[in-house]
Amino acid sequence: MPSPIRASMSGEIWDEQGPFANLLYFELSVLCQTEAALISWSFSAPSDARLHENPARACSLGRVALSRTSLSSRKHVCALQFRSPFFLHTITPTSLDAMQTGRLASIGDQLSNWSQTPLHPLFPVGALGLIHAVRVSHATRQVAGSHKSRLGVWQGLVLNQILMFGGVVISGMLLGIPSPLLSAWPVVALYGGVHVALDVTPAGKALLHAQDVELVGTLMDLSFALLDGILRAEGIIDLGVEPVLRHASRQVATSLFAVLLNAAIVGGGIPLLIDLFRLDSTTGEWGVRSPAWAKNPFSGTNDMLSSAFLALVYLTLASPATAPIALLRDALHAFGAESLDARDVRTLCSLLLGSILLSEKATVLSNQQAQHEMAKNGSVNGNTKSKSKSARKLQ
Repeated sequence: MPSPIRASMSGEIWDEQGPFANLLYFELSVLCQTEAALISWSFSAPSDARLHENPARACSLGRVALSRTSLSSRKHVCALQFRSPFFLHTITPTSLDAMQTGRLASIGDQLSNWSQTPLHPLFPVGALGLIHAVRVSHATRQVAGSHKSRLGVWQGLVLNQILMFGGVVISGMLLGIPSPLLSAWPVVALYGGVHVALDVTPAGKALLHAQDVELVGTLMDLSFALLDGILRAEGIIDLGVEPVLRHASRQVATSLFAVLLNAAIVGGGIPLLIDLFRLDSTTGEWGVRSPAWAKNPFSGTNDMLSSAFLALVYLTLASPATAPIALLRDALHAFGAESLDARDVRTLCSLLLGSILLSEKATVLSNQQAQHEMAKNGSVNGNTKSKSKSARKLQ
């Protein structure tokens, strides 16, 4: 019996022990069970294809099959079969095929449900929106110095609104369009109201005290990072990318630089504002200063870089044929992501940015823990040396 065959739905096929693979006649078929009927497409690769040496040929055949069947129905199940004169293998898909697309659709439906389903008829706010408003309020107190903050309720509210909408306002000024903030009073009311409510009640300080507990604080940091990424991706797409693509000026609308810059400002411009205007002052004495990012371009700009990267990924996924970078276009072709619809693209972008911010936060926490352990060990060693010196003096 030949060794097991592995493949992805994009069609890359190889035999783990395949020195004889070029001697066989291969047939690649895709069976697609839609809601209406069973559709089958088959393609053959001749014996001289040498699939174990040149899988690109098989890739092209596989993508033709997927591109035809994926148009039949959104909800479909595909099976990839590898056939030779001696055996038949049904191969489990391992890339962004129809099954993975179905998972993306399911995740997107769930996120939409959590975001748009009102918690109560008298409180028309989704669960994700409320949790994120609490998260932004908590971040506002952390920026202002946590327990050391001496900001009043009003100044805290102003800082909260700057953190939430500062990048959007700058974006509107650059594009010369009315700021979305002017028509987003429900969002202003939600985030501002939640912040004031937490500020005038013990709940805000309770969150800060919970953050001080090591395990609870770590869980809060990681969960907030994931939530930030999921919701920030929507903002980057809706307020960073789409306004540029719809801009009245053709030069702006067709400029990749404009898209990346605007997305970076919307998604990651706030840390730069905090550093520039001393918004992290515990006393509330704000003012212009020389920011660290003016001296080091990689200081505090990680959010801008991840936002620009997400915009690039979104452009590539939304329009694979006109992807701005050929390398990304080829990667899409290899992973079979060209068949994603607009909603699945948004879901994938949300998960991507969420994973990026989650990984970044986990790395920061790990480094902080390592530094804490090193400082602790150094302190213990220093105390031991001082005690030994004192003992020698007494002798």
